[in-house]
Amino acid sequence: MSNGLNLAKIYINSSYGLSRFIRDLKYNKKNAAKTIGLILLILFSLSGMFGMYLYFNIKMYELLKTINQQGAVITLAVVSASILTLMFGILTVIANYFYNQEGDIILALPIKKKDLLFAKFINAYIIELIVTLVFMGVGVGVYGIKSGEGILFYIVSIIATIFIPLIPLSICYFLIIPLMRYGNLTKKKDLFMILGGLLGVLIAVVYQLLVNKLANTNAGPEELIKSLMRENGLIDIVGRIYYPSIWISNGILKYKSLSGILYLFAFILLSILVVYLLLLSTSNLYYSSIIGSSEITKKNREIKTEELDRVFKKRRLLSSLFSREMKLMNREPVYFLNGPFVVLLLPLILVIMFTVNKQSFGQIDSLINGSKNIKYMLLISTGLMMFVGSTTSITSTCISREGSGIYVLKSLPIRPVDLIKAKFIHGAFFGFVASIIVGVLLLYLNVPFYIIFLSFVIGNLYLFVIYLVGIILELNWPKLVWDNPQKPMKQNVNAVFIIFINFALIGINYLITKNISQTILILAFFIIPIILLLCAYIYLNKNIERLYSRL
Repeated sequence: MSNGLNLAKIYINSSYGLSRFIRDLKYNKKNAAKTIGLILLILFSLSGMFGMYLYFNIKMYELLKTINQQGAVITLAVVSASILTLMFGILTVIANYFYNQEGDIILALPIKKKDLLFAKFINAYIIELIVTLVFMGVGVGVYGIKSGEGILFYIVSIIATIFIPLIPLSICYFLIIPLMRYGNLTKKKDLFMILGGLLGVLIAVVYQLLVNKLANTNAGPEELIKSLMRENGLIDIVGRIYYPSIWISNGILKYKSLSGILYLFAFILLSILVVYLLLLSTSNLYYSSIIGSSEITKKNREIKTEELDRVFKKRRLLSSLFSREMKLMNREPVYFLNGPFVVLLLPLILVIMFTVNKQSFGQIDSLINGSKNIKYMLLISTGLMMFVGSTTSITSTCISREGSGIYVLKSLPIRPVDLIKAKFIHGAFFGFVASIIVGVLLLYLNVPFYIIFLSFVIGNLYLFVIYLVGIILELNWPKLVWDNPQKPMKQNVNAVFIIFINFALIGINYLITKNISQTILILAFFIIPIILLLCAYIYLNKNIERLYSRL
């Protein structure tokens, strides 16, 4: 297994950039600070969910202690961690098939097939372990602190937590490997990445529904916990389906007794045996599923004249460039899911929130029916269109997404102004679509049509400003060097700046709304974006040749 561990180190460094981060700590403090800041931002964004889970565990412990059943806190933590490992493990395993692919060099090395699968398993195990540590840490922490447990309790809990993801992750590999091998699905990367992204979106929507239902129920924490603990409750059902959760719970709770040690030993042994069975039974299958996964099957057939006519059409230059932008954006799943798809996703989430949280309709109706709130309705409607339209990050990543292909593009006899026009129209098109979708949502909320119309015009004027500023940022500071299509979208500072600029514009509109009358407000809402638009256009038109030549 030494070769497998060495290969796992390579995969882990490639996936998580640990070596680069350590190097940055020594030689590039600025990049290291950015990485730390990004991690802290992610942790802050998850703090709400973490706080709810912590509060629920505290209330659960206090209630169950009255009937001497507080150990169920540990069982719930084990069950939650195992289910999440199973859910996210499927996405992780599929992603590992398509990202950080072995390549011809590693496959040509004298590495055993079992070591190859073991290395991939360890790479996927790291992220699942982090999820498990979070959920187990909350349950173990609440139980240990409130019960006054000693250091041995936490040591046993940490040992147990390390082994919890092994069985669910092994199940994921047992399911995915045959599917990839016999379905020949590794050659359908785009399809699977889109389906994986949609599955992730579905999980997020289901989570939002559950949270809203729990938040809107009249039952308090005690009633919710009783519903979990009654006969055929959640813990009872999942405990029967996934019986090892009972073993690990007893191993942690009875850590001072011989039976607890036996339960813990049995769980650890079972986890190791399941992983060994995975390596023993599916290594050859896994190896055959990745051989030739990057190859393209050639089909020799005669191309008909009709097909050529459909492919090769004479078009205007601007139309051809716009068509190119659309195809490039939609062809790469990462670009599509983080770009145009957001236009559909955000309004869907808003609809679900309003549908589930029906109490908000009363507040919305009072806002709509009050004549003095017309200017605030205009502010909110315009802000929604601006927010949804700007989150596609189309223009704020338009140059970065070209990557090294920008040098080929520069060699073509195409004027920079024509190329930039196509990129602007590409962003404006989806801004237009976003405005229509948000307008339909506002009609659903009974917002007056004239408010929607004004918001549509004003919102698109502001979006034009945002798109031009995004192009200016990209021409000045593009991210052209990348080895993964996620980087120009998710690791691009320009896209983050555009979001802050969008919020700044909405904030300025809010300050204006508070301090001027309704008639002047509407006039100001038109004048401000037009002035900003002219300034951005004049700057871009004056400097486009110079900025483009520097790329």
